Amino acid sequence: MISDLYAQPRQVATFENCDFYHTIDLNPQETVWGHVDLRGRERDYLGGCDLNGKSVLEVGPATGHLAFYMEQQGAKVTCLELPNGNVGDLVPRTDLQNWEQIIADRRRHLERIVNGFWYCHGKLGSKTNVVYGTVEDLISAGAKFDVVVLGGVLLHLRDLQLRLQQFAGLAQSELVITEQLLAPLDRSDTAPLVWLAPTNGNEVWDHWWRFGPGYFTGYLPILGFSDLKMSKHEQSCLGKMFKHFTIRARRNI
Repeated sequence: MISDLYAQPRQVATFENCDFYHTIDLNPQETVWGHVDLRGRERDYLGGCDLNGKSVLEVGPATGHLAFYMEQQGAKVTCLELPNGNVGDLVPRTDLQNWEQIIADRRRHLERIVNGFWYCHGKLGSKTNVVYGTVEDLISAGAKFDVVVLGGVLLHLRDLQLRLQQFAGLAQSELVITEQLLAPLDRSDTAPLVWLAPTNGNEVWDHWWRFGPGYFTGYLPILGFSDLKMSKHEQSCLGKMFKHFTIRARRNI
């Protein structure tokens, strides 16, 4: 059972050992500030998905703003986060001299992000559950969800097609995918474009892919999701607005 995978909530009372990816209003007197600010634009980020009464899996919650928002909209939310100590699918660069330090800093930062999640979780009185594991763990547990949300995570996954297939298999009703829309991939909504992000000399090590919407609208029907709605919106990162797209995909009945 999936409940056997749920982590025990951490008690994090202060934010000195925390990092925050999202900006979150915890109460009228306290806001934690992060790189990404989705406040007021969450519905756009989720493609207008109806959440009330739904079971939702969010992959890669970071500080948890989206998970807490979905919970406040009436969803029962489970988050899938990297196993403890795991730094994710980093690009195996051999051309960076400080690679061991990069990995150590990444591991420390992710641990502080986890602390930040639980700090906000406690402050908000959230009932969101977290699984520290892999998609294979969820599959083995027989987990199913009404909605699976993949917000800004697929670019970090080395085995893209396989992981998308696996996560899609967990969605009984809807799959929501949101990614940043970068030039020149914004020139076409239908061309099935996905680009490899790291190249010789650009030092990209923490993500693999850049997407056009057409990649998903081409692949998702193959996976059983032919009712597709694509929307575009802007989201705030480090005080600047960036183009994004969301694919809301409904499973074939």
